[in-house]
Amino acid sequence: MKTTRLAFAVALACGLCAGKTMLYLGAWPNQVIVIDESTYQVVKRIELKTDVPRNMALTADRRKMIVATLKDTGIETIDLAKGEVVDSFTLGDHNTRVWMMGLAVDPAGKLVYANVTTSKKLIDRWEIGVAKLSVIDLAQHKIVKQADIPASERQAGGFRGGSYRVSPDGKLLYQFGKSIVIYDTATLKKVQTIELEKPSFPGMENLTFAPEVDPNDDADTLTGIFNSEDPEVHRRIVGIATFHLNEQKFDFTPIGPAEQDVSNIRYTPDHKKAYAVAITGLHGDRHCEFWGIDVANSKLAQRQEFACRPRFSFASSSSGDSLFIYAAGFELEVYDAATMKLQRTLNVDADITTQMVTVIPEEGARASR
Repeated sequence: MKTTRLAFAVALACGLCAGKTMLYLGAWPNQVIVIDESTYQVVKRIELKTDVPRNMALTADRRKMIVATLKDTGIETIDLAKGEVVDSFTLGDHNTRVWMMGLAVDPAGKLVYANVTTSKKLIDRWEIGVAKLSVIDLAQHKIVKQADIPASERQAGGFRGGSYRVSPDGKLLYQFGKSIVIYDTATLKKVQTIELEKPSFPGMENLTFAPEVDPNDDADTLTGIFNSEDPEVHRRIVGIATFHLNEQKFDFTPIGPAEQDVSNIRYTPDHKKAYAVAITGLHGDRHCEFWGIDVANSKLAQRQEFACRPRFSFASSSSGDSLFIYAAGFELEVYDAATMKLQRTLNVDADITTQMVTVIPEEGARASR
């Protein structure tokens, strides 16, 4: 019996590196849940050492996950093949509180860039510092470089990240907010600002762009929903914006009139279709629906209402066949992308606290590009 259990455990662990797409979710109190996308079964729970996960980022080689935790601002490194934490440390302690916003990992997987605010405990009060652009060395377990951020540019926010991104060559750091600020990673000096409130793009003003990492995008590309208005009659429109990091160039695909709130965008592997969630109303009058977008023809091809939660996140499967609604809470709801109808509900038996990170095997990632 012991031999059988051991063989089963080894087989389960090997499943994490057997060429399958895995879904990773941080959860209360201190774990990262691993879900096999082909079966929607929880195959592993990775125990963290410092605290509750609040943000996660995949390294460029897809071999490690960097996890930021809440208490004392912990940073942990998970080896995905081993399915375990291989390094961990904290930036704060009982006399020093550190708030870290945003999370971007350099292409070598050695440095983390973030917006960091530090407070020191004095004899009679806490001394609150100002936000600084910071570089954290994962090997040295400390902040190795900082630069002041002008008040007008202290816009990087969200424990869930998405506000910082490092260029594929590691030379530039992008900060996304009311404008796009580009820094030299060697000096942390600003090299360029791309204005979004008064952009140089024809027929647009008050542009907003909130990118997230799509597993079907390449390392040079960030895709997100944009909202804008024309400068003449101020008609609000919504669409898909693609930002190319190396060229510092935008591509825009307008879709139609803007809604109150639209989620992140998720493409199918061939980039012919995309999906998002649109939200209107508040509280008891809240209305949520899936959007299916025909990218080639720049039009909204499908929409379907679904029962939405007070708070939730949206993602899709690596194949584009399924849509996910998850957090806050214990459940991952799986919808069929073709019909936009609920297929199944997976109870992960833990309160989800982070965004979903999809890890596609390298051969699958190459094929999707």
